[in-house]
Amino acid sequence: MQAEIVRILDRLGPNGLHRGHYAAAARILREAATAETLPDFITLPAYAVLNALD
Repeated sequence: MQAEIVRILDRLGPNGLHRGHYAAAARILREAATAETLPDFITLPAYAVLNALD
């Protein structure tokens, strides 16, 4: 996963990662992928992040 983040940083530049919500997306994906039970929909844990953006 770290290699993918490095590629994103290379593409977006040093401040690009912080302008987007890549860290939150990576956390949601990591938590879903490593959960003991996979969530039915990955969007469910993402709603809290999306609602906080309003």
